[in-house]
Amino acid sequence: MGQLLAIIYQTFSFADANTRIHITTNPLLADLWVYQVSAPGFAAESCIWYFTDNRAEANCRVLLCSKALCDSVVYFVDNRAKIGWRTKRLLGSRL
Repeated sequence: MGQLLAIIYQTFSFADANTRIHITTNPLLADLWVYQVSAPGFAAESCIWYFTDNRAEANCRVLLCSKALCDSVVYFVDNRAKIGWRTKRLLGSRL
């Protein structure tokens, strides 16, 4: 269901993106609940993300886009215990 380490780089190019995501503030609309961490060493699971400004450091490049164009809808949680896929929509995704 994706790699174990989620070091994320936000790209602004459709061609450069591994996946397209839409971020929501409504947890009921999300496919994936993600916890964001402040250091890459803490991104030990596919649903725990560290955002980097270094493209070479990342193992997934995401493009933020509208819900109509996205592969997955993401909701950021405030607790690691809440992370996980809420739908089976993107099994096999690079996330």
